[in-house]
Amino acid sequence: SNGANFELKSGNGIGQFPAAGNRKRIAVAPTNNDYIYAVNVDGNECLRWVIRSTDGGDTWEEIGAGGSDFFAPMSNSVQCQGSYDLAFAIDPANENRIFLGGISFWSWSLDGSWQELDSYFNSNPANLYYIHADKHDVVFDPNDPNTMYILCDGGIFKSEDAQNARPTFRRSNKKFNVTQFYSVAADLYGRVLGGTQDNGTQFVNFNNNSLLTSALVNGGDGGYAEISDLNANVMFAATPEGNLLRSGSGGQSFNTFLDERIDCQPTTSSGACSGDDLMDGGAEFVTPFVLWEDLLTYLITGGSNAKFATGSANGKLWMTNQPLQLNTVPRWYNVGEFQSGTVISCVAFSEDGNTLFAGSSNGRILRVTGLGSIDLEAQHSEVSENIYVDMPNVTEISVPGFVGQYITSLAFSDLATTLYVTFGGYGNDENVAISENALAADENTFRNSFVSMQGSGDTALPPMPVYDVIVPKSNPSKIVVGTDMGVWAADKLGDSYTWTPQNAGLGNVPVFRVREESVLQSIDILTPDCKVMYIGTHGKGLYRSRTYTQFTCETSELDDFGNNLGIEEETQEAIAISAYPNPMNQTGTLKIVSDKMAYAKMAIYNMEGKLMSTQDLGKLQHGENTINLDVSQFAAGNYIAIVATEEGRVSTKIAVQ
Repeated sequence: SNGANFELKSGNGIGQFPAAGNRKRIAVAPTNNDYIYAVNVDGNECLRWVIRSTDGGDTWEEIGAGGSDFFAPMSNSVQCQGSYDLAFAIDPANENRIFLGGISFWSWSLDGSWQELDSYFNSNPANLYYIHADKHDVVFDPNDPNTMYILCDGGIFKSEDAQNARPTFRRSNKKFNVTQFYSVAADLYGRVLGGTQDNGTQFVNFNNNSLLTSALVNGGDGGYAEISDLNANVMFAATPEGNLLRSGSGGQSFNTFLDERIDCQPTTSSGACSGDDLMDGGAEFVTPFVLWEDLLTYLITGGSNAKFATGSANGKLWMTNQPLQLNTVPRWYNVGEFQSGTVISCVAFSEDGNTLFAGSSNGRILRVTGLGSIDLEAQHSEVSENIYVDMPNVTEISVPGFVGQYITSLAFSDLATTLYVTFGGYGNDENVAISENALAADENTFRNSFVSMQGSGDTALPPMPVYDVIVPKSNPSKIVVGTDMGVWAADKLGDSYTWTPQNAGLGNVPVFRVREESVLQSIDILTPDCKVMYIGTHGKGLYRSRTYTQFTCETSELDDFGNNLGIEEETQEAIAISAYPNPMNQTGTLKIVSDKMAYAKMAIYNMEGKLMSTQDLGKLQHGENTINLDVSQFAAGNYIAIVATEEGRVSTKIAVQ
């Protein structure tokens, strides 16, 4: 009736379309409209069922059941994600074949049943079956059923043989730059590092690549990033919820650098620290951290004075003054703590490195002063199984007018007492504040020194989330912020602020990070006045600008907004396995090579898909791991061993004789 009347087709009877359930997707076969397919996920975001109707929706049959370890397209070894990624389509040339994607990608057909089509754990360009994890849609060329596009967290993948039982795929991301960066960092040589959503930590080093390419230096989800100006080989990165990483090899490898003070739990039966490479007390998904370095002293004397700070979800502010000492695990100090135990959302040092600030998820600021004059090691004491520093100069305040708002960034200007604060979230009229007396000894003076920078009238900053702020050292009359609608800048005119968008060549894309860095004009000449701005967008890659640089920068590679740095897909394999001897008799060995430490599980299936055994492998170490296999109870024949980590799954065939 052309939509004028509808008939209820769902119910709880046998053969009816199930009424209950969470997220669903429905598709109608282009070749036969009586063929309808539907997929549903459960409350845990795992697959509930896949069903089909061949009579226009009057009756339904289940063709794929949830709850299987073998057929689990929405699941990795840690969780299901069906409410986030759920791709579903019917073959446009065959009403008896469908494609279903979540974390992995599968097909179903009458003659072949369910088959996994991708190997999302192996991103080597030679792997013709690689598709990045987290599939969101499947689209066919309307003029060619052999041409299929997979839309996923790694961009777009294309198959030109989709009608094959096992199609092949290739990346189709050249100049398609939609990468969601959480951060951006740069060094004196113009090299750029940034953490991304689900595309790891990416490094642009201009070594045999163009502005639109980069190298994956750490996998999974990325986070904050830093590059040392005092040692070009030292970089810092993170994965979610407190896994902080350091590289001393220019990004070739990253390892944890947390000691037992900041990472003690879990403990052993004797009470000794065991640690799990995550900050105790938890941390934000995108864990805040900051590197401070004394570049001027380094250029004059070669001294390597540096500090690194981060914060936990239970309100502890941590710092080490040994971030560049690669021959040891740095000693960490709990230099302050929110009394309310609130989540630390951002951290920042003053220009001289002697004061450390932390922002929280509820509009509070923690200030620690005197760091340059305190002997941190002499201050520490052991209390309740935790080693911490009892700092005498800690002040906690709420920001008047911003109570309860999430603090996204803190920034100190060259003026010794001026602190800028930005706030996230919609529904607030004010999202930027300034204190021009941020080092006031009196707590009330410090608290009451904050005023809004939002402005008023037609020149006000629109009420929207603001994620980061800087005052360009090369143009201190400007204040630059990254917002949910691109980059905005303000001029201060008396007590008022005039805001204008700065998005030429960029567009209204969320900007999560704004940084300014000095650059070298040649391999050994630093030009302090040549300062370049970098921004990390959440959806359009990385950008660089000299708009506010007041002096000439001769480095030819430094392009302005509109010339983005971008990324290309990662090219290194996360995990690989092999079995030996093969065939086996009674026992054998599984060799697992992993590019990072990761918890893993193993399952062995026979060739009919029956689960034969499972094993929790614990934490894999970076590099080669060996696992002893007992196959004495297995009948002679072929089996599949599957190893799963957060990075994905990989399998190998085992023969038993």
